[in-house]
Amino acid sequence: MESAVIDRADKPNGRLGGAPALRAAAMIVLGLGALAAWWTWPRPAATSALPAEARVSAPAPSRVDPAVWFAEHVDPLIDRSQERNLAAVDAAVARLRERFTAHRAGVRPFAESVTSWGSRFAIAKRMPADWWDSLFGDDDREGAERSRVERYVMGRFRAHVMDERSVELAVQEVIQGLAEDLEANRNLLWTEVELAMHEADAPIAAPTGDFGAFQRAADMQAAAMASGWASDSLVNGVAAFAVSAAGGLLAEQAAAQVLARIGAAAASAGASTAAGAVAGGSAVAGGAGVGAGGGALGGPVGAVVGFGVGIAVGAVIDWKMTDSFRDRLEEDLLAYLDGIERSVLDGTPEQRGLVAVLDEAVENAAEAQKSAALAKWMETTR
Repeated sequence: MESAVIDRADKPNGRLGGAPALRAAAMIVLGLGALAAWWTWPRPAATSALPAEARVSAPAPSRVDPAVWFAEHVDPLIDRSQERNLAAVDAAVARLRERFTAHRAGVRPFAESVTSWGSRFAIAKRMPADWWDSLFGDDDREGAERSRVERYVMGRFRAHVMDERSVELAVQEVIQGLAEDLEANRNLLWTEVELAMHEADAPIAAPTGDFGAFQRAADMQAAAMASGWASDSLVNGVAAFAVSAAGGLLAEQAAAQVLARIGAAAASAGASTAAGAVAGGSAVAGGAGVGAGGGALGGPVGAVVGFGVGIAVGAVIDWKMTDSFRDRLEEDLLAYLDGIERSVLDGTPEQRGLVAVLDEAVENAAEAQKSAALAKWMETTR
């Protein structure tokens, strides 16, 4: 009996798998319970080594502000374009100064020509006829406003120093060259802007779909802005052709205004030279106004030649009073040309010079480009 009990205790239970199986099941239950308790047990929040003010959550992604993008990507391009335009202005001014240097180089040959013995005899031969005409001549005849002596001197002045056409062409070439440089800079600027809109993280790609229309609209608006910002019409004109595709026509108008300034400067320089001659006891003052009527072309460029010839004619009169005719003529004409250059390029107390005018025009053009392009950009990115 006792033996049978022991035998049943040692024999595995057919349904429960025996004592070892029970122990294994108990261990599994206990392990799962511990894992569940660990998983659900409340834990303290993790602490960071960073100070509280540094523990800022990353901002949520947001749309790029079009105005901010423009200021970061386009404004610097316009600033660099302005620097190129200022360099173009410096080059244009340098070319004008070179023209005045070339005119001054002809003063000595001119003085030597009109003081040669051949010219002296030619002038002496013409003087009696001029005196006769001044007393008994017909002032209505063709060329009466020019004496024979003056016409003779003018021919040599045109040959050695300057003529009306050379002055006009020089100014037109310089201004047209400036317009071409500004146009090239503007084209480069828009190429850079288009690349920025393609390559940079632009907030919208709409302008690149028809960039030509975007550019034309911005150019038109910029020209309208730049043409009315300054009180000086020449500033407005140069600024307008700096930002407009119609630069060629506007450049012609600007050249005409520059020539007008040169004509006014010639009158001022001629009067100043005459005043200096009076102080020195010279008869140049009498002739300084002879050419005020202008040369063959008349107008501003004619005045430049006319006043120069007037100074020379006055020196011819002075030839009978002094032995230093050639030196005095050369000195007076150099002073005349220097006065024109200073007045036109550097300015006077009454009027700013071309250097300051062109610099302001370029600055206004850049501001107009920024304002117009930004306005169109904001319309596109709405």
